[in-house]
Amino acid sequence: MTRLPPLHALRAFWLVTRAGGIRAAAEEAGVGHAALTQQIQRLEGTLGVRLFDRRSRSLRLTKAAEDYAAEVDRAFQVISAATHTLTRRNASNILHIGASSSIAVRLILPHLDAFRAFYPSITVRMITPTTLNELSDGTIDGAFFFEIDDNINVRHESLISEQIILIASPSLSKEISKMKFRIPEAQWRLLVVDAPSWRNDWERFFRTEYNMAAPALRITWLSSPLAALQAAVDGLGIALMFPSIMREELSTNRIKVLPGFGSTALVRQVNFYTMSEFPETNSMRTYLDWLRPRLTSDAIG
Repeated sequence: MTRLPPLHALRAFWLVTRAGGIRAAAEEAGVGHAALTQQIQRLEGTLGVRLFDRRSRSLRLTKAAEDYAAEVDRAFQVISAATHTLTRRNASNILHIGASSSIAVRLILPHLDAFRAFYPSITVRMITPTTLNELSDGTIDGAFFFEIDDNINVRHESLISEQIILIASPSLSKEISKMKFRIPEAQWRLLVVDAPSWRNDWERFFRTEYNMAAPALRITWLSSPLAALQAAVDGLGIALMFPSIMREELSTNRIKVLPGFGSTALVRQVNFYTMSEFPETNSMRTYLDWLRPRLTSDAIG
């Protein structure tokens, strides 16, 4: 039988190389920093090869370990894909779906009971919040996100696309109207979602509308679109927002759309992401085909 290194130590090595460091790997795996370090040392002792160059401040693979790390990563990806195929084959009518909190609460969950009524044989289990890590390791079958950075291992399809609009509370919108919408001269907070596809919205807005940079000192960062929306409802500032996640606030007049900014074509999509190496099941296709027209009919503007 071919001799294998200790599998716990090998997995520790894989986690560290994938995360780019012991600290990041420990946080992702939920284990102690010292435990991972010991496993790496154990693997080096078993192999008789130094795997990391510890002379620099950052942890780097030695030249001898680079090819080994690539093969180990490939092997774990094969195991992950095989496990995913096996478990999903035995539960093909159970979909584990992830989503960012804003998308889950405002777009996906409101339709879940209706889908169950249409297709009682398909079970959709929602996991939120979620990240690409849960997608890549097979914990979930797919995930709804606003646009994310391109990833060669991820495929996606767009489900809904809308133009971002400028919003404020009713009282603040009156103040803005009195100033004839001279936003650059005012001191209102600019509410920004601290996420990759949202961070540059105000910069693009100011460049397009006023040919100037966004005033950095007025920007307030928030953790999610729902947090930015609530801050706008509370009159804490103005926000650029995805219309479909604020239907309730618009219908109850808790938020107002600021007119006159049509030249800023900020468009945002909600996409559904899956791993390229995992085949799509019939249940998944049924769910997406059922959901798409309902999200489209819900879209505002």
